[in-house]
Amino acid sequence: MKWLILIQGFRIFVEILFVMSVSEGLLHAEVTIEGYNYDMIFGITAVVVGLTYLAKRLSDKFVLLWNYLGLIVLASVIFVFMSSIYLPELYGYETTPAPLEFTKYPYILVAGYLMPLAVFIHVLSIVKYYQEK
Repeated sequence: MKWLILIQGFRIFVEILFVMSVSEGLLHAEVTIEGYNYDMIFGITAVVVGLTYLAKRLSDKFVLLWNYLGLIVLASVIFVFMSSIYLPELYGYETTPAPLEFTKYPYILVAGYLMPLAVFIHVLSIVKYYQEK
């Protein structure tokens, strides 16, 4: 289970991609850590929790709670992205702030591969926990 935790650190790089996209004008700041997306913090905790769990200083129940919290964070990120596309008024925009470029490589990998991968890893960790108990 320790490797399933550590691999979640890839989410740091996804959030760096979002921050770079904001600086290029592709996305609005609400979808980054400056706004309502706290996934980068969770990616950092993945490294910390993974290494601490590897050193056997965390309980399995804590890691289970961490995985459930990760699913909640991912659900909030999905909400922020979807609401910014379909309800831009929530963020003070008149039109959708996501341009057509966001549907191309490498951004399409986020919604098509990386987000489902993060969800899958959390679910796999939770299932693994219950199978071991």
